[in-house]
Amino acid sequence: MDHNNPASDAAKLFEYFCRICNSYVGTKSKHCSTCNKCVSEFDHHCEWLNNCIGQLNYREFFRLIIVYFIHTLIVLCLVLRMYILLLQVILFIFYLIKLLIIAKLVMEQIYYRYLGIGTYDYILEHRQIKEINTKFKNDQITKE
Repeated sequence: MDHNNPASDAAKLFEYFCRICNSYVGTKSKHCSTCNKCVSEFDHHCEWLNNCIGQLNYREFFRLIIVYFIHTLIVLCLVLRMYILLLQVILFIFYLIKLLIIAKLVMEQIYYRYLGIGTYDYILEHRQIKEINTKFKNDQITKE
């Protein structure tokens, strides 16, 4: 590294330059328009937490949704044991729906990690597929 030129050192450490943050960032970084900052290994912006999920906090995020899943499952089992009152039946249905939604979230995260991609990468890929299908449907792309 050239100790006389800190800018060239930063360029060697980081491959990309964010024009919004005006700084060098890693290859898997993304600028979040909601948080207005670059996030290393950006996965997604979580609306529940109002925070970006990336390299520094993905493990904690995953632990949180696992704990939330387990909590919901326990409450669901407790409500199931006391199913007599209508309110408990309503609570059971609510927690069952909640459990299914959280299970879907957990399974998506496991699937994305299995594929070696993040949530944002998955969204971009499916957005591009949708755009191609729309163009194909509207005869903007010809068959070759």
